[in-house]
Amino acid sequence: MHGNVTSLPTAKIEPKTRVITLTNRAPIRINEDEWPIMAQSAVGRDIWFEGDQYGWVIQIFFRRRKRAPDHKRTWADDYKVHEIIHAKYDYRTPYDDSESNVGDRSQVVRVGRMLCFTVCTIDGRMECQSIDDQWRHIKEIGDELRERIDNVEHRRQVTNAIDKLFEELEPHGLIE
Repeated sequence: MHGNVTSLPTAKIEPKTRVITLTNRAPIRINEDEWPIMAQSAVGRDIWFEGDQYGWVIQIFFRRRKRAPDHKRTWADDYKVHEIIHAKYDYRTPYDDSESNVGDRSQVVRVGRMLCFTVCTIDGRMECQSIDDQWRHIKEIGDELRERIDNVEHRRQVTNAIDKLFEELEPHGLIE
């Protein structure tokens, strides 16, 4: 009655990866465990129409790279990429103005930057030497997002999302 018991094969757990769109650059693929979100913000509004969810959202993410062991060096080590700031605007509307030749007003916009401690002269990645540079890049991501959003009212909300991201950033300890 008792037969041989064999264990089930265990599935290999693949790391969760994400492709991040960069502004005016090729996208990058990251391992999310190696690039945790240090701060994030979101502003938006849900709209329900005939049982379906619509609305808009602006999301901004600030990721910082975990230090990798020497035997696991990646492209980020070679370019000294330390932080990634990326944002997404997603607007879904149930209304289609095709009769007035306006068409679907839905829109998705993605922007992002990699912040380095050195500049790669081949492709012009940005230099980030001080905390002021980091903050400047965050504000510029907001500008890049704002200039791509068609809806004027939603463009104004980018500032609120940027402000919320700054509130979520880790405080700097200046007291000794």
